[in-house]
Amino acid sequence: PALWNVGYVQDLHWDGRIESLESQAIFPLGSALEMDVHNTDEMVAELLSYHEYAALFAAAFPGETIGMMQVENALAAFQRTLISDNSRFDRFVAGDETALTASEQRGLNLFRSERTHCIECHTPPLFTDMSFRVVGAEGNDRGRAGVLFNGVEGSFRVPTLRNVALSAPYMHNGSIATLEEVIDFYAAGGGRVRDVENMDALIQGFEISTQERADLIAFLRALTDESNLPEIPESLPSGLAAARPIKMN
Repeated sequence: PALWNVGYVQDLHWDGRIESLESQAIFPLGSALEMDVHNTDEMVAELLSYHEYAALFAAAFPGETIGMMQVENALAAFQRTLISDNSRFDRFVAGDETALTASEQRGLNLFRSERTHCIECHTPPLFTDMSFRVVGAEGNDRGRAGVLFNGVEGSFRVPTLRNVALSAPYMHNGSIATLEEVIDFYAAGGGRVRDVENMDALIQGFEISTQERADLIAFLRALTDESNLPEIPESLPSGLAAARPIKMN
């Protein structure tokens, strides 16, 4: 799921296996598919070999021996700054009646309707109720059941929809490429068309016209807010080039 507003999320990863950002930090570092760090002590030593990093950590954690715990705390502190709360939807709710177009307002009404039930899981202001539900996306991942004894087979955390237009592909495994396809998936009844077990009661399918689908997507795009993007430094203490975001079409 997106990192926007991740500081408010109670259970991290799609299956909710981690309860804090600090604990989560070690997973991408050790993953062979991501950072592939084999020895965190060596990683911390290399980090502190750069004078500027050593000075920054000393200032952030005065009197402490810098180790993996401080690295995890620093990463978590940064992630908590990734706040999205200034989309055109937010300005509309705050009283600016011109913030949303007519199409986007129709999409909002559809989003809130008993026909689609979108808002019951993707509840404002975070646009997630943080629950775990079975929607029936294709794949064999056990989801929550793989982490908890009483977890529901195939259930995954409801993701935020803030900046959803920028976060394709969709679903827990990236199996759906576009917002249009996501809406069609839910309109058809999600996993009910394949008789997926434990389907959430709210996923029943619904009728939607071409115009209504366009309106709903327009509303979802109105949840975009990049006003609080972190500033990317021109240089890093390590001398490595700073990573740049990939623009999605």
